[in-house]
Amino acid sequence: MSNPAFSPHPVIRVVSFLVLGGFVALGGIAQLLIAGVLLALVYALYSVTASHETARTISVTAMLARMRWLFLSLLILYFWFTPGQPLFPAASANLQTYLPTVQGVQAGLVRAAALVLLALAVALLLRSTPRAQLVAALYWLVKPLNVLGAAADKIALRVALTLEVVAEAQLLLRCAPAPSDGRPLERIGRYAAALLQEAIDRAEHSPAHVVEIDDYSAPPWRQWLYPLALGGMLWVASTL
Repeated sequence: MSNPAFSPHPVIRVVSFLVLGGFVALGGIAQLLIAGVLLALVYALYSVTASHETARTISVTAMLARMRWLFLSLLILYFWFTPGQPLFPAASANLQTYLPTVQGVQAGLVRAAALVLLALAVALLLRSTPRAQLVAALYWLVKPLNVLGAAADKIALRVALTLEVVAEAQLLLRCAPAPSDGRPLERIGRYAAALLQEAIDRAEHSPAHVVEIDDYSAPPWRQWLYPLALGGMLWVASTL
């Protein structure tokens, strides 16, 4: 990973991502605009280069491409199932039944933009924070839950294993080519069976390994101003 001059503590990165994700997921146009500008600035500041830790990270383009059916479903749901004014008032009454509404188009585009920004935020977090640092930061955040009986190390370990599965899933998709003959449902079934068999074979032949989680010190107190300022900006935008 590159060494940018502006490099917040990994814990601060995770907290900032959570703040941004919460406001983007629930916010409106103003929050999305501010979040988009901030993400563009942070991308420009980091200019992250690929490394061993980030080589298996899903690229933004690939991530958005895999979400295309989700985007399509979301737009259909909002465009045609949101009551409101017809998008083309001059159309006949019979035709308007099959046309989207103004409110539906607005809401659908806002939600689609929110998904794009969340994908960009996830990619930025994964690309700028090596996996070991990310897991250690999550461990630091959930460590106080030990007082309530929760095992913070197990939670962090599950996150680590999940990240490993995400990387392995990309390899599985490349190792198990999709069949091209037969009916669509048959092809899907054979493809799923091939992926499952490939996963089982990899699990049986993979050696056991130890996952080490570093115990971070607390982030510099001044850096807590970053997520606070981010949350304040997005909260003010919600009142506009």
